[in-house]
Amino acid sequence: MSSPTPPPVTQSPPKKKKGGKKGGKKKGTRKKSTLLKRGQSREAKEEKKGAGAEEVSAAPSSETVKQVKDLLGEFRASLQKEPPELYKATALLNQLKILLIQFQLIPPFDESNINAVKEQLELARSILELACTLSIKAKDYTSFKRHVTQVKAYYTDYSNLLDRSEAQWQILGLNLLGLLAHNNLAEFHSELELIAVEHWENLYINYPLQLEQRLMEGNYNKVLRARKSLPLPDYEFFADMLVKTVREKISDCCEKAYEIIPLEDARQMLMLENKQELNEHIFKRNWTVQDGALRFTQKDKIEGTLNIPSDSIARQTLAYATELERIV
Repeated sequence: MSSPTPPPVTQSPPKKKKGGKKGGKKKGTRKKSTLLKRGQSREAKEEKKGAGAEEVSAAPSSETVKQVKDLLGEFRASLQKEPPELYKATALLNQLKILLIQFQLIPPFDESNINAVKEQLELARSILELACTLSIKAKDYTSFKRHVTQVKAYYTDYSNLLDRSEAQWQILGLNLLGLLAHNNLAEFHSELELIAVEHWENLYINYPLQLEQRLMEGNYNKVLRARKSLPLPDYEFFADMLVKTVREKISDCCEKAYEIIPLEDARQMLMLENKQELNEHIFKRNWTVQDGALRFTQKDKIEGTLNIPSDSIARQTLAYATELERIV
């Protein structure tokens, strides 16, 4: 008898592994969408925080505004005293600058609360104008330049929001005079071009403008006499600096133009008050005094001048002219 044949073995289809390509794609997509949602929610929260911060900075409390007004009054009073209380004024200015951080002074502005914005801008402008005055009284030109640069933005960028300040032309005139006193003529003309021509006749603008014209003409005597007709006491600081600059230029001219000049004539030419001031100026310039007169040596004349070989240049020029005639 033949043995029965065994039934054929059937292989079951292989089971799909979990976490295959399709499953991995779905799982990765879910992770990405979850991360995107989390990122969007975080961005939304940050935007809300930023919007809230803008609202806070745009609308400082009424107590802060009142505090700024009170300190501003004290600041102005300390500068108006004779003599001014410079130490107290400096401390008040530092407090005011810290409080200004809470003000909305940079656009865009809240149109629905524009009156409050204008009040904040006017307060900030007044503080910076008084800061310029403080720098003048403290004879600190560096801080004056810094405060002028800051306050000029309120004169130009915010001119459509604010009325013109009464101190605007005084501040701009002082800035022009300071540039002139430091012999910075290039920046002087750059700043002058920013002022409309119809305002050049203003007393505070016209004063430094006239001085600059006299300097260009070499009319130094009129520049020195203009020291007695200042438009404001604050102009005295820069006027004194300008007088020193002019005296140095006159001294340079004297060294080149004269060999001997009497002491009294030199004092009048330099517009010095007395002999003591003349002696101090002579010592500073290291001049020689002999028989009641100033004697300028050859060293004084040569120093600061260019050594140009005029003879050789003239000979070369004549030689070129002669050769050109031969060619023609």
